[in-house]
Amino acid sequence: MPDNLKLWNSVEKTDPSHTKKVTQRGGFTAIDAHYQVKLATKAFGAVGHGWGYNCDYKFEGAAVICLLTFWYYRREENEKPLRCEFGPIAGCSEFNGKRLDTDAPKKAMTDALTKAFSHLGFNADVFLGKFDDNKYVQERSIEVEKEEVLAGVRPEEISEYNYALDSGDAVLLVDFLNKYFDPKTGQYNEIVIDAFFAGGEKGTKTKRRNKHGEMISEFWQSIGEYVNSLKAAISNLDDIGIAEYWDDIQPLKKYMQGQLNQNEINYLKSRASTK
Repeated sequence: MPDNLKLWNSVEKTDPSHTKKVTQRGGFTAIDAHYQVKLATKAFGAVGHGWGYNCDYKFEGAAVICLLTFWYYRREENEKPLRCEFGPIAGCSEFNGKRLDTDAPKKAMTDALTKAFSHLGFNADVFLGKFDDNKYVQERSIEVEKEEVLAGVRPEEISEYNYALDSGDAVLLVDFLNKYFDPKTGQYNEIVIDAFFAGGEKGTKTKRRNKHGEMISEFWQSIGEYVNSLKAAISNLDDIGIAEYWDDIQPLKKYMQGQLNQNEINYLKSRASTK
């Protein structure tokens, strides 16, 4: 049985950043026309190739009416692309008083095109009145942010994360995750981390989350232990003690340096030059 709502469901949600509130005609939410063109291009392909429209205009009194016929190619897997067409869809715009309004035909066309898009399900959440609910708009903004973040995560990165986690190499794990560390919050980007968990074996998300937390905690605990031992050795000018730790601390040096003062770092550098 065909999924007749497949296209609708894929294009029905709107990015709030591409809308604005209009107070005219009782108030409504307007959608950026070029944003809709981008969505159609994503769904069908380039305009004129995967989709397009034809317009006829007529003028009645102080208004211009655009009669738009919309066409697109429906592409299903293992099937020949099917050309679909509907219309005409009417869009209207009034002239600006007695002065020639060169934008009137364009506004009428945009009005008709938006209506045509709506018949396919584009931005249906706006036309169904969901944008009248501030809570829904806020939730959509969060969803869009999450979608944008996840769009930047490459499949191979999930594999790299899984290798670092499964190998038990805490230094490798922290090194890999540093690109997703937000210094403003002092946390790793939770959206990305959650995507890494979901990319593991089915049913192991909670187990992997726990292992992730344990490895991060143990990593910084080991850093603290090394730093305390080094500080004690440096303060006592204990070359033997420093030598015992030197080889072990090399993979951790960049993390430890953030917890040592400049004199201690200089002392370590002098030790490295004579080792």
